[in-house]
Amino acid sequence: MRKIQCIIKVTNGCNLRCSYCYNSGKHYESKILPVETLEKFLRLFEDKDCVNVIFHGGEPMCVGMDYFRQVMELEKILTAQSGVKFENQVQTNATLIDDKWLSFFEKYKIGVGISFDGIYNDAYRGGTERTLKAIRLMQKRNFPFGCIAVVADPHYDLKKNYEYFKSLGVKVDFSCVFPEGNAKSLDVLDVDGYIRQMTELFGEWLYDTAGTQVRNFEFTMKKLLKCNYEYCSNGNCIGNFFCLDTDGAIYGCSRESVKKYPFANIGDVTSLHDVLNTENFKTYITGAIKRRADCAAHCAYFEYCKGGCTDDAIAGGDITKPNPGYCRQFQALFDIIRTRLDEIFAEKKDLSLLNPYAREAIVRAAAIGDDEGI
Repeated sequence: MRKIQCIIKVTNGCNLRCSYCYNSGKHYESKILPVETLEKFLRLFEDKDCVNVIFHGGEPMCVGMDYFRQVMELEKILTAQSGVKFENQVQTNATLIDDKWLSFFEKYKIGVGISFDGIYNDAYRGGTERTLKAIRLMQKRNFPFGCIAVVADPHYDLKKNYEYFKSLGVKVDFSCVFPEGNAKSLDVLDVDGYIRQMTELFGEWLYDTAGTQVRNFEFTMKKLLKCNYEYCSNGNCIGNFFCLDTDGAIYGCSRESVKKYPFANIGDVTSLHDVLNTENFKTYITGAIKRRADCAAHCAYFEYCKGGCTDDAIAGGDITKPNPGYCRQFQALFDIIRTRLDEIFAEKKDLSLLNPYAREAIVRAAAIGDDEGI
């Protein structure tokens, strides 16, 4: 399938003021991306089979329901004209979600990801009670969602946060704070502390039969077990992943570091071919290719890591070299998960004793192996 993934920043405005926000340097400017500009961007992909759209910000819901309704109707027109299908989701702090919004998301099949920092939410993000109200409402209506929790606090307790999300019945992805925007001046959990806590948490999570989903662990397990599972930082995202900012600029990702490499402005291009032939895109992909080639030649983890995230590399100071902190995190977590999986297989442990999400990954891997005659 010819599939493209897009992040569309409909506004950089936000109703919260997260202390680590990369939008801080823009003073949370509230310009709204014109629908006409968004249409030009989506038309770049009319020859694809599917476009996965993530509405982002700022807080994307600040633009209002009528804006999203216009975009959904626009997508219908584009599908009728070219056959391209759209999958939509919104990344939100959920403070504005109510029954009307959920009915809207259900009608247009828009998925929801919630940015929520668990027990540290009020310290760094705010709006906790409003977000919890939305979570309870979504659960009551059986509306699927997951949370991304930013690991920022130097005293961050991953076990307590995991137990908190489990008590809510919510799946979670723990994400280290990006060293961008206000986060550059924050005192945050260091790499060694993160590795130590994630290692300890995995040991507990693996045998928590009532446990919730932790995407970090599932991702690594599925990579190890060759379940054909890709995450953007370890896949072939360049040329298949684009971000449109509110000023019409097109980048390779939504994070701040990639702003050093604006591919083009939507007002200056008429096709995806135009975007892929700009000098900045060529510099961007050439740097990433060099990094990956060097990693492939010297690193035993390359088969799984693929040279890591390009934006992480840029944030680390050099697009042609992997971010050392990212490498240490990936390798440490990878090693402990591989060791535990080897123990499970060697000792032929009863899979019913495992976390259900760990068990599902192993069963899925076995099914893939049977299908391929392994």
